Amino acid sequence: MHMKPVLEVIKSEMQPSMGCTEPVAIGLAVSRTCEYLQTPATHLDMVISSNIFKNAYSVQIPNTGTNGIELSCALGFLLSKPGNIMEIFAEIIPEQVEAVKKLVEEGFVSVKVLPGSTFYIECYGRNDKEVVHTITENAHDHLVLLEKAGEVLFDGREFDTNFRGCSKYDGPCCRYVL
Repeated sequence: MHMKPVLEVIKSEMQPSMGCTEPVAIGLAVSRTCEYLQTPATHLDMVISSNIFKNAYSVQIPNTGTNGIELSCALGFLLSKPGNIMEIFAEIIPEQVEAVKKLVEEGFVSVKVLPGSTFYIECYGRNDKEVVHTITENAHDHLVLLEKAGEVLFDGREFDTNFRGCSKYDGPCCRYVL
């Protein structure tokens, strides 16, 4: 067996990250969502799989001295800018940590957990005038859905065409089942 094709596949899947990848993926998902808002978000609604929850819940976030899923979300909001990658938390400063702790205390973020072992992060960024909705699925930086004000701007989800009945994409019937 030739190793070159194997190494090429491995290299294509590897990328730098700052810290544990699940909190970073959460922050990156929020950052990408907030990029599409004309004015800053006033609230974030998150839906994550239990797999993401268990891997992100108690892991320390780089450069913060603390942990927390809501904190990862609020940092993603604060650090949102085009071009963010998995190193989004590389240059956090203490003032930013204090600012996001305050946002979390004020209820800026709500998080719901879906059962299951898939990789799934759904984010709704809201302000008084608009809503942006994204889904990151199957990989830490794999944005598969971008929707703004109900208009789908990008949809790269893969659906099982043989499935009959409610899926997690059909709406509230399954999306928020705990």
